Amino acid sequence: MAPDAADRTVDVVRAGVAYRCRPVHAVHAADAADATDVLALYESLGPDSRLRRFGQPVPRYDRGLRRALTEFDLGPVWLARDRLGSCVGEARVAASRREPCSHLAVTVADAVQGRGLGPALARLAVTDAIRLGLAPVVVTIAADNRPALRLAARHGIELRWDDGLLSGRVRLRRGPVRAA
Repeated sequence: MAPDAADRTVDVVRAGVAYRCRPVHAVHAADAADATDVLALYESLGPDSRLRRFGQPVPRYDRGLRRALTEFDLGPVWLARDRLGSCVGEARVAASRREPCSHLAVTVADAVQGRGLGPALARLAVTDAIRLGLAPVVVTIAADNRPALRLAARHGIELRWDDGLLSGRVRLRRGPVRAA
């Protein structure tokens, strides 16, 4: 990413609410044409980010996981792109096939973590999921995923132990997500 893009802020206005995201150039809903870019985002993740995202070491993405990461029809998927057009973040809400709920997953490129992009993308995805009737939206977090635990605490998500992981329901507050 170019140095001048690192401080760029984009305000996304959706349903009258502004969401502040940085460092991005564009935020948009994903479609099938974005599959290659989404896979490139996941391929760029380091071992720690892969462990936090998937809850286990993922040295390579097998065919089944690659297919799951490019499935955009289970719920809303939002992408963030830098000035060069590279995908630097993703938030998705996927309807569960086994439970009466949907699950939120957020992924941010290593180079831009900690700048408020994840919460902003998550809010867009959750807002769309609720609008589409995919509520309740839940998160599942490994106990050692400190960034996700801080984010959950900051947004008032009450977590409970569930089969060795922490799980909680996402409740939206009014107003925009503020970048860190």
